[in-house]
Amino acid sequence: MRYANVQLLETDAFKRLVGIPPVLFHELLGTLEQAERTKRKSGRPSPLSLADQLLLTLGYWREYRTLFHQQVAFNRVFAHFRVKVEHCIRLLKIFRILKERYRNRRRRFGIRLQLITGCVNWMLQQRRE
Repeated sequence: MRYANVQLLETDAFKRLVGIPPVLFHELLGTLEQAERTKRKSGRPSPLSLADQLLLTLGYWREYRTLFHQQVAFNRVFAHFRVKVEHCIRLLKIFRILKERYRNRRRRFGIRLQLITGCVNWMLQQRRE
């Protein structure tokens, strides 16, 4: 969105969109214009005005400040998945094969673990129905 469209908004709508009040925006714009005048090399002129560049930068910072929103969403999904896994581990510990040290023949451990996990899966499937 260009600054020409944004400056027509009311103060509350401007602050909601940009993140800062219009007075502070104009102060920042004045500081940018002063810094732009003190440059020795101008380089290629930007297709965007300083106000548009500032608006773009503030919008970027507002949206991607620390990826906080994405982190919260990921933590929520991860916690939901972790709870399900912990419940399954709890059900496996009921059979004491994961709870204590396995003292039987090692070659039968895989078969017994598969049988127990099959029983747990069957129990979980019965609960869903």
